[in-house]
Amino acid sequence: MIRFIALIFFSFPGFLIAQTLLSGRIVDAKQKPIAFAAIGYYHSRIGDNSDSIGVFHIKKIAGDSIKVSALGYQPVTIGITEITNQLQVELKEAYTSLDAVSVRSRRKTTGTILLGHLNSRENFLVNLEDNIQKGIYIPNEKKISGYIDEIGFKLENPRKTNYLLRIGLFYKNPKNQLPGEDLLFEDNIVPSSQLKRNNIFSIRAKNIEYPEEGVFVSFELLPQTGFINDFKTIPRLVGNAYAEKPYLYLNYKEIEWVVDYPRSPMTNLYGVPNISITISY
Repeated sequence: MIRFIALIFFSFPGFLIAQTLLSGRIVDAKQKPIAFAAIGYYHSRIGDNSDSIGVFHIKKIAGDSIKVSALGYQPVTIGITEITNQLQVELKEAYTSLDAVSVRSRRKTTGTILLGHLNSRENFLVNLEDNIQKGIYIPNEKKISGYIDEIGFKLENPRKTNYLLRIGLFYKNPKNQLPGEDLLFEDNIVPSSQLKRNNIFSIRAKNIEYPEEGVFVSFELLPQTGFINDFKTIPRLVGNAYAEKPYLYLNYKEIEWVVDYPRSPMTNLYGVPNISITISY
């Protein structure tokens, strides 16, 4: 009997896969594929991104629910049952008023200032991942009124990676003090070929006003189809371990932001990546 069961499993290799793998495609209202959408389970640290044609493959966990989200679209939550094996998920566009995101005609400015967590010490590294957004809070302590022109950041070993890097810019949600609405609706993905040790990401053309409460800058890796990616090819954000407050935040597949507390054993202070923003005022 044991030999007979083994023969069945080896004769039909797709049998077990079909029972444990959930596949799907993410499209918009016109049935066009949505690339790099986030798919994540609410109660399990398992997720995926859709590829360039909107397709994803993820482990099937019956009884849990997945959240499907993409920048500029309304997220969708889907319950997974025993009979759920394939999905076609349609996302509707999220329309946001200009007043809500503070994108207006640019007024005249006379100067610039660099804000953030740049420090001469570089003794802290933050691993980037393709399942988690790493957000860094940059407070507006001087109450500067102006426009965010550039985002600066440093990477360790960027030449070895095949990943794309997605950059986010978030308001501070006054209700929970966590990252709120993302202000970068498009043109926020940096190809691996453009990543360097010292990086400047320009958003000057978007005319985004620097809010009174400050902003969160986030980073997330996106795997490219056809490339082999492993731990050795993952770039890391360079930072310092001398922050007096926890400025680092995490978000698994756009489900929920939480504060991270990476204390350094050397200093007993907090580690924070060397992220800066340039403000025209």
